[in-house]
Amino acid sequence: MLKLRLVGDGLQVDKLSTINLKAVNCAVTGPDTLLVTTDYGFNQLQLNGQTKQTINFPESEGKVLGFHIQGSFLVVWTQNSYIHIFSITLKDCKQVSVSRKFEDSKGALGNIKSCQINTDGTKVGIVAFQVSGAPSTSFFIYDT
Repeated sequence: MLKLRLVGDGLQVDKLSTINLKAVNCAVTGPDTLLVTTDYGFNQLQLNGQTKQTINFPESEGKVLGFHIQGSFLVVWTQNSYIHIFSITLKDCKQVSVSRKFEDSKGALGNIKSCQINTDGTKVGIVAFQVSGAPSTSFFIYDT
């Protein structure tokens, strides 16, 4: 992990730590905490590289495609259109609802392209492709 800071007219790079993960994506979630997604889950890490928490999802849900953080809530979605919602604290992440597949009683509603969660963790906006792969003309709201 590197820290960049302005020094005069240039940048100075300081090495803080080494992280031995196959990281897919990352975000800062607190003053000393990073969230790093891996193929089938995510890790909460301290800036020195120590793991605070590891969350793994079943491989049957597919690889993690993305995540969105709003306030103290996190939504993670996977390749096979599963949605996971967590509450983030300085200590850990806690799942706040049951993992859901993006489907209704008739089957899959599409393949998730993007999700956004609101500040109180009660709603997730979903943009998806149709099952056929064509762009969807609908925007979905999932009420947790």
